[in-house]
Amino acid sequence: MGLHTRVESFTTPHADGLEILDLRHFSAQHLRHLLEHETALWGRAMSWDYKPSAEMILRYIDSKILPGYAAVEHGRVGGYAFFVYEGSKGVIGDIFGDDSIHITGDRVERRLAAHVIETLQQSPGVRRIEAQGIPAGEDAAYNPDHLLDAESLPGRLRVRNWRPGDRFWPAHTKSPKKIKELLQERHIALPERRLWPVVLSADEIVWMRGFSTPAKFRAKPGRDAILIREKSPEDGTRS
Repeated sequence: MGLHTRVESFTTPHADGLEILDLRHFSAQHLRHLLEHETALWGRAMSWDYKPSAEMILRYIDSKILPGYAAVEHGRVGGYAFFVYEGSKGVIGDIFGDDSIHITGDRVERRLAAHVIETLQQSPGVRRIEAQGIPAGEDAAYNPDHLLDAESLPGRLRVRNWRPGDRFWPAHTKSPKKIKELLQERHIALPERRLWPVVLSADEIVWMRGFSTPAKFRAKPGRDAILIREKSPEDGTRS
């Protein structure tokens, strides 16, 4: 999924002294303690090793390209939220706060969520693709043909429509094929075929609507997986 830069800075402190600031004002050093706390919580609650994800988030924070917000009180970051855009499609990546910030009758996560939702509402999305993380051990309820192995992906996810010359290698097939041929074999009508979505990691297509995940990117036992879900107001959700 692509990263976008449409984030406003909310620098006016609340009456309780809490500030909600643009995440890009901070470095990994400012948030590392928070991500370490979150990693420990995920490990205890779900036996999920969140450390690789946390390190990736910290790298994006250092690169100053991750849109989101940080909750700051007395100069200390006690919560954060981030989200990603693909055109007009927006997905909340995470909202987390520790116990260092105390707000009477409220929670830091609710304050962060309010700012994130307000920002996302400024980018109306009629149709969107969402990537949902599945913790290790929680993937039994999903068809493995629809899950991606998070550790095997060569880069961040990016969504677009297929283009002439694109090739895809579904699991259980002998070799890659042109996407045009795959759609023709399924007898997909031309108007719908033109807008058929794919998801890339780096420059490789790792997901295609209606086809199984390539064998080398299929989810592996005991490792975190990613489920690609497509949503639209008209037809609900499909994976």
